[in-house]
Amino acid sequence: MNPNDRHETVFANKHIKAVTVVAATGAVALCFWFAANLVDGRPWLASQNLVMALGFSGCCWLNRRGSHALAATISSGLFLLQMAFATFAFGYQSGSFLFFLPGAILPYLMFSREYMRRANFFAAVSAFGFMASMVFQDELPVRIVIVSVKFMEIFNAALVLAVLIAAAISFVRIVTNGEEALARAHRRANQLLLNVLPEAIAERLKSQPGMTIADRYENVSVMFVDIVNFTAKANSERPEETVAMLNKLFTAFDRVCAKTGVEKIRTIGDGYLAVAGVPTSLPNHQRKMVATGLEFLQIAKQQGVEIRIGIHCGPAVAGIVGLQRFQFDIWGDTVNVASRMETSGKTGKVHVSRAVFDIVKDEFICVERGSIPIKGKGDMPTWFIEADPSQSFE
Repeated sequence: MNPNDRHETVFANKHIKAVTVVAATGAVALCFWFAANLVDGRPWLASQNLVMALGFSGCCWLNRRGSHALAATISSGLFLLQMAFATFAFGYQSGSFLFFLPGAILPYLMFSREYMRRANFFAAVSAFGFMASMVFQDELPVRIVIVSVKFMEIFNAALVLAVLIAAAISFVRIVTNGEEALARAHRRANQLLLNVLPEAIAERLKSQPGMTIADRYENVSVMFVDIVNFTAKANSERPEETVAMLNKLFTAFDRVCAKTGVEKIRTIGDGYLAVAGVPTSLPNHQRKMVATGLEFLQIAKQQGVEIRIGIHCGPAVAGIVGLQRFQFDIWGDTVNVASRMETSGKTGKVHVSRAVFDIVKDEFICVERGSIPIKGKGDMPTWFIEADPSQSFE
């Protein structure tokens, strides 16, 4: 098949199979009638059967070669010609005209959406043939008798009914498969959305597409995590090793967040940003954030990675920004201070502000660091937090 031929686009499997079934069935049936008419001494009728059988066989060959549109077109045309000939030769009373009914349905099984005009054309011609046969039935006497007319009428009616039932089953399968594929695509789209947005935000975005999502939160906890000496480490490793290390570490962090109710916002290079209390409220979010940070330290130690962690709590604004590769983000002074807690912290420590210390001081071992200069804030008293061995933070 020529890839540049716009009329030879790839058909869906269901259309290819339909062309194969119609063409193969026509070829086999006409080969049978060719043999029967040849034996009964009707060579001219046998010749007609042979020509049509060869035509349907050629459609099978074209379909196998990838010329699906051409095969479907020729098969539909041959089907109409054969039905018109049968109706004229065997008469109205033989019931041959009934085959115009499946002739109005089969094109929609054989042609894909790109070729709906062809399907509509063949369906319309079939419908016209059926109506014309009924209107001019007196002009369609029995011209050739092979078996009794009554038998042919019953046989053809039963065969047409079987074809219509098979077509109906095919349509139901197509619709069912389409619905299942749509459901799978919907689930995949939802999962992709949940991979970049919190569930509550994703639901709002789906229910009100195009709306601006921005909310103010009066009290949330924000945590920044950074890998110590990452640049030097990355420069000395192969890219695959660096990415594998980050993936292993951050995936473990993600699992902890899912367990404690903390919401991961994003990764920033070798940094990790998370928030507690956004977009849904989280009771005692300071304690849960500190517990999450302490577990991060344990994971990093187990993986041989050194990290710093900074945590602060307070008001913040969160929402969605951008149109392409959009993301849920958080802004405000609380975020800035949390970032300063991380950058001014120490390796292997959870560094927190007074706002966090005042809430968690009775639940964790807190080591006062004293006042240190924080960019944009002046001197601020801060603490390092260690886990109380008697506490469980799950």
